[in-house]
Formats: sequence, structure tokens, C-alpha cells
Amino acid sequence: LDLAQFKSSIQTSSKGVNALEDKYANEFLSVKKRIDGLVTSKKIRDKLVKDVERIDKKLEQYHEKVMDKIDTNKYSFENDLQLSQEKISLSENSIQKLDKRMDELHENEVKSRENIAPLICNFKEAMDANFTYVIQHVMENQKFIDSIRKLMEESTQAESAGKSPS
Repeated sequence: LDLAQFKSSIQTSSKGVNALEDKYANEFLSVKKRIDGLVTSKKIRDKLVKDVERIDKKLEQYHEKVMDKIDTNKYSFENDLQLSQEKISLSENSIQKLDKRMDELHENEVKSRENIAPLICNFKEAMDANFTYVIQHVMENQKFIDSIRKLMEESTQAESAGKSPS
């Protein structure tokens, strides 16, 4: 692997990283739009939690792919450099540029995770708040239903007491 191939590999990796980042950011935004104002039952909450878990899993896979790509490129570069040092003399400036580019790729990946993590946290907090709200209303409805049942039982007992020969 020569320097030009390595630079091309890094540029291709960077484009892939950006494309994946855009894809997952767009997917996250589409999920966020679906939940705005729509969480009204535990069934919907469970579906949205699964979406968050799926996105989180994809982000973790994305992180692993980026790290693997960086490690692969770095390992490949280091091996090729070691094997070809007798034939090629790379300038110190070129090596610094490559190291800097690899650091930039890593920083971009870290920033992406840092930017998306608060959104996921906010999303999970909103989901928990909505779930609590839904549960409160379910409990209130259950109390209302229980009071109606009690009144119906009392009414039935009163009717039975009135009709029974005493």
C-alpha cells in the first residue's frame, strides 16, 4: 500500500463515515418526528422504546465500524510503512498529515456520538414522562370503572334486598 492509496482509503473512509452519520441522524430525526405528541398508550411507548434501542444498537455498530476502519487503516499503514521504509522515504510532513487526518476522523466520530447521545437521552426522558402520564390516566379510568362497578353492585344488592321476602 503506497501513500496515495492510503490517502484515498482515508478519504473513502471519511465519506463512508459522513454518509453513515447522515443516515443515522436522519433516521433518528424521523423517529423523533413520529413521537412528537403521539404517545398515548403503553403499546406506542413500547414501540418507540424499541426504535430507540434499535437506533442505539445501530449507533454502537456504527461506532465499532468506524473504530475498526480507523484501526485497519492505521494497522495497514504502519505495516506497509515498515515494509517499504527501505524503498521509500516519506517526508515527516506527510506522516504528520496522515496522523492528523486519522485523528480528525476519530474526533469526528466522537463528536457525532456526543451530539446524538443527548438527543437519545432527551427522547428517553420524554418517553418516560409520557408513559407516566398514560399510566396515571389509566389508573384514574380504572378507579372510575371500579366506582361504577361498586355502584352497580350496590344497586343490584338494593334491588335484591327490596324483592326478597323478609
